[in-house]
Amino acid sequence: MTTKTQPINVDYTYRYLVALLLLVLAQNAVADLNLDGPNPAATDVELFLGASESEFRWNIAGDANGENPNILSELTWRDVKSNGVGISITSVTEKSLVGILDLFYAEIDSGNVQDSDYFDDGKNNEFLRSYSSTDGETMNASYQLGWMNKIRGIDVVPLVAVTYAAQKFNTFDGVTTVNTLVPNDIGPFEGLNSSFDTRWVGAGLGILAEHNWHSKLYIKLNITSYYFDYDADANWNLRADFAHPVSFSHEGEGYGMNATIQLGWQISTKYRVLLRAESFKWRIDEGVDYVFFSNGTEGETQLNETVLESTGLFLGVRYTL
Repeated sequence: MTTKTQPINVDYTYRYLVALLLLVLAQNAVADLNLDGPNPAATDVELFLGASESEFRWNIAGDANGENPNILSELTWRDVKSNGVGISITSVTEKSLVGILDLFYAEIDSGNVQDSDYFDDGKNNEFLRSYSSTDGETMNASYQLGWMNKIRGIDVVPLVAVTYAAQKFNTFDGVTTVNTLVPNDIGPFEGLNSSFDTRWVGAGLGILAEHNWHSKLYIKLNITSYYFDYDADANWNLRADFAHPVSFSHEGEGYGMNATIQLGWQISTKYRVLLRAESFKWRIDEGVDYVFFSNGTEGETQLNETVLESTGLFLGVRYTL
């Protein structure tokens, strides 16, 4: 009964590659700057891999005014576990201009999805509920730029930042547990092979602080707040009344916070081993849900919220050029 991993959407990959190219060009420009200053120019390359756990959820209302009912349908991806690899390149010019390029890719290995529909406000009178499994992938590219300041032995860098992130969730192995419309239609159902793809484009401000406790151990903290433009599209393959491959789409704006803390231990002049912990929470409020029907008509309702949150732990190595 299992059907897993749809082919990667071409447009989804193209957008990521364009964002990646632009950020690489920006990083090269900073690294190539020849500015006279009191500090030697340097570039650090960090490679890391690890695991993360995420939760993703969204819900819509029954109409464009956020009513009838105020929550009609809610989907929640829980215990989403992924393994990924990333690279971070930090270039510092002689006049302390800092450019940081971060690239990350992960495969979603497992997770579960709950899909619930309600007749009444406040998520009351649930008439349909199903569960399914999920896999997929996630990508992220970000660039931060700032000036380094030395404050009481701590390197402090106020930052401006841009980011592009995308997730692809596939759902399969569906089981219906509540169905008040057709009470006997309970249990596993065949053929589920749906997808939900998200894209987040953000800009924001952040702060980076790095301190060497002694000659070998250092700690680094990076906190960034983002404003996001968000869109997503879904292919609900078992809904014959929906269009395909795009059954509905979401658009909205929101905000989020990223936090990273990293410990490093110097093992030679050029190399350090790293332990890195990351956490973020992004939120979209009151967007729009556009529904596309198989007969060519369209509908619109209110997207109440979209929330993505994740924590991860990674091991890595830093090489100083």
